Amino acid sequence: MTETIITEAKSFRDFVVEGMRTRGLTPNQLIEVTDIAPSYVRAILDEQYELLPAAPYVRGYVKKLADALRLDFETLWEQYQREADIKQAGQTDRLPTNRFALPSFSKRRLLLTLVVIIALAIAIPRVADFLGAPVIEVRSPSANNITTTSDRITLEGWVENLEDKVLINDQEITVGADGVFRIEVPLERGINMFTFSAQRFLGRKNTVERTVIYAPPLQPEPKSQLQDAGTSEKSDAILTP
Repeated sequence: MTETIITEAKSFRDFVVEGMRTRGLTPNQLIEVTDIAPSYVRAILDEQYELLPAAPYVRGYVKKLADALRLDFETLWEQYQREADIKQAGQTDRLPTNRFALPSFSKRRLLLTLVVIIALAIAIPRVADFLGAPVIEVRSPSANNITTTSDRITLEGWVENLEDKVLINDQEITVGADGVFRIEVPLERGINMFTFSAQRFLGRKNTVERTVIYAPPLQPEPKSQLQDAGTSEKSDAILTP
């Protein structure tokens, strides 16, 4: 490959532009073949060398330009140094950003991300405990509209979540460790209605209704009253002509 020998009569930019014209390259094509960041290529073509990074990094860019444009690297680099206000690499300098590289993560950020993922994995299943619909099962009475001759009944049921509040006719009921609740209540003659409800904190309310009909058995009349009624009927028969 033949390299063009650079004379000192032209500026660094002039040699780059002339090399692009000779090779038939546009600025965008030069960016593609050299893999130099577009902002740095524009800074070179605009002679804004103060926008370029420190000298050790620019030297690599000049080498890529020389290879792509078939120019003499050493001469091109010397020409750049004469024109540019050379920056020396220091402890605070950073390598130019590779626009094709994946973003890097610090150990602290990675640790924080893992903590957030673990916290979400623990918290998401618990969301239903606060916002979901409670599950309540009424075991006694086992059916609706039942009739009983007893003047008392045991109301019993079960809830899935021990943190749910259980109420019967708006009265809070204690729930056991196994989720079972139980209470005995008196019945009034006729229709007795019971509303079982489970309320979840910040969540919905689930309600089950039961109707119990209390029909006490009929009491037989005393024998003395029956005998008096029979004697009275006989007396009426004798007195009748």
